[in-house]
Amino acid sequence: SSGTTTYSGSCNSSSYIDASTFTITPSSASSKIFIVANSLGVQEANTNFGGQVLRDSTQIAEHSTFCNTGASRNIVPWTAMILDSPNTTSEITYKIQFRKNNSGGVGTGLFGYNGKCVYFEVAG
Repeated sequence: SSGTTTYSGSCNSSSYIDASTFTITPSSASSKIFIVANSLGVQEANTNFGGQVLRDSTQIAEHSTFCNTGASRNIVPWTAMILDSPNTTSEITYKIQFRKNNSGGVGTGLFGYNGKCVYFEVAG
């Protein structure tokens, strides 16, 4: 089982928002799910951003991208590569989420993002 999803949008929230949601049903409980998500964020007014990947409601990856240059319109990559072991044959819902995330507090502007995610089952 495999698939591809593309996503784009903008965020002006310090809480995570859904950028992409996809489902996959492993054929075996020993299967692993390989996920590669590659995104570009366009930051405005010193707004840094963070992203996470969820399996159902469980966080399986999280990291932030910081680019506090004082300039607006910074283009910054965000990438996640995950080999997940869900240990199930039931349908799984994965989510890619983003939020404004600034170590000095939430930035003043929004950020836009676009990206693509490829995912597939790997036999266990």
